[in-house]
Amino acid sequence: MSPRFKRARSNQKGVSFIELLIAVTILSFLGTAVFGVFTQGLRLRQRAASLQPDLESDLIFEKITGDLTSAYPSGLGSFKGEEDSFQMMGYAASGTADPQREGIPEPARIRYALKDGALERSQEPYETLLAAGNAAEPKVKEVAAGVKECHFEYYHRDPKKAEYQWKSFWQSDCLPKAVRVSLRFDDEKKIQPKVKVIALPAGRDYCQVPAA
Repeated sequence: MSPRFKRARSNQKGVSFIELLIAVTILSFLGTAVFGVFTQGLRLRQRAASLQPDLESDLIFEKITGDLTSAYPSGLGSFKGEEDSFQMMGYAASGTADPQREGIPEPARIRYALKDGALERSQEPYETLLAAGNAAEPKVKEVAAGVKECHFEYYHRDPKKAEYQWKSFWQSDCLPKAVRVSLRFDDEKKIQPKVKVIALPAGRDYCQVPAA
């Protein structure tokens, strides 16, 4: 073997143990950082998924509140409430194609009902009620899907007991003082129902207790 070849081999350096240890340490730090970012993103995604029913229930409550706060007693339709539905006379945006009336609140009969896991809303304009004699089929729109439970309760004063109570039904020419809405969505997590008490405007025609 020539001296020149021996010198070339002696100049070649391999990876030392310390260099290998440093490389493994750097890779472990990088892996830990990537895993931390991935875990954080997964937690944020799970949190967003868990908050989705809350956001949806807030939108539903806002819609129902807007309708209930416009309720008024009328000869065309009394306030009728059951555990899973209610209907009333109130004010709602016009559903006509007339651009001059679009978005203007008009008297209408409004109904909410839970049907086949969906909360539905319908409204019949005042002029339709007069013309059709309450026989026309209202247009139904879906407010929310995947609703497992939707309960309505009605607040009134019992004159016999001289106290206020929640009632599971209501049928009277007068209005209840408030409506309590309980919502629970159909998901794998057993989330507690979201509850909101909606007070009807003061000064409306309230009654004491509806006839059974």
